[in-house]
Amino acid sequence: MDGKNLLQSDQSRENIIIPDVDIKNERIKRRKAEWYEKNKERLAEMWSNDPKRKETQKKYYKRNKKKIMDRAKRWNKENHGQRKIIQMRWLHKKSWQGGWNGN
Repeated sequence: MDGKNLLQSDQSRENIIIPDVDIKNERIKRRKAEWYEKNKERLAEMWSNDPKRKETQKKYYKRNKKKIMDRAKRWNKENHGQRKIIQMRWLHKKSWQGGWNGN
């Protein structure tokens, strides 16, 4: 086998290997997506009850309390109409709770 044939055989092998890897990666991506779709609710439940995530969130909010409060105040000023709708919805919900409980 001379150098020219060896080079051609290497190139043909590369052309075969690359599509196989791409196809394999696509299959893996598709399987992962299907598995996630089937288990989405279970994963969301696990994530929401994860104590490590809750602890991390607590630390984040403690460290950034001032920044978060400033952002909320700024949003309230910029979105006065939306804020009013939220308040009305909350008041309406609150009044109905008292009605149903007999208070």
